[in-house]
This record gives sequence, C-alpha cells and structure tokens, in this order.
Amino acid sequence: MTARTPAGAPPRAARITILDILRALALLGIVIVHAHDHFNLYLPMPPAEGWQAAANSAADWAYEHLFVSKSFLLFSFLFGLSFFIQLDRQEQKGIDFRKRFMWRLALLFLLGLAHTLFYDGD
Repeated sequence: MTARTPAGAPPRAARITILDILRALALLGIVIVHAHDHFNLYLPMPPAEGWQAAANSAADWAYEHLFVSKSFLLFSFLFGLSFFIQLDRQEQKGIDFRKRFMWRLALLFLLGLAHTLFYDGD
C-alpha cells in the first residue's frame, strides 16, 4: 500500500535531478549547434595558415565531437528514458499507460510529419 496525502491522492514522485541537469546540458548543446549552423556568416576568406589553421582545426574538432554528436544523442536518449520512467511509474501504480503512450507517439509522429512539410533540412 502506498502512502497517501491527506487529500487521498498518492504523493508525487520525486524528480530525478541528474536527468534534469543532463537534459538542460543537452538542450544547451543543441542551441549552440543551431546557433553555429544558422547564424554563422560564411564569407569567402583566404585559407588560414600556421597557428590559425591549427586553432581552426582544434575548434572544428571540439565542435563536432563535443556538441554535434553528443548533444543530439544525449537528448534522444533522455527522451526515451523519460518515456520509460513514465511507463514504469504508472505500471507500479497498476495503471495501464500503453494507450496514452501510443497516443503521445502518434502525436509526435504527426508533429514530425508536419515539420517535414515546412522544413526538409533534417
């Protein structure tokens, strides 16, 4: 039997703080990637030489390996983990959450489909 509040409702499950922190870091990385990709001026410039070429190469490597690959992967992983946590908590309460889960997935699919109608860059 679960503990109940005076109103008779079960207490809210505690948030998992580390997941919130990781989600914020993933979103920050996605914002950085989109800012770099969409607000960067691409002016014709002579190729860099010497230390500037090395600095450019190091910055490109850090951008690709620390932001582009990790932030989208981490955000996608946390998205799926959040769905699992929702399913698991409802299952522990004895509630069949599958219909709501499928409804949410259908809505996400429709949002993705509408997104492709207006933007085909993904």
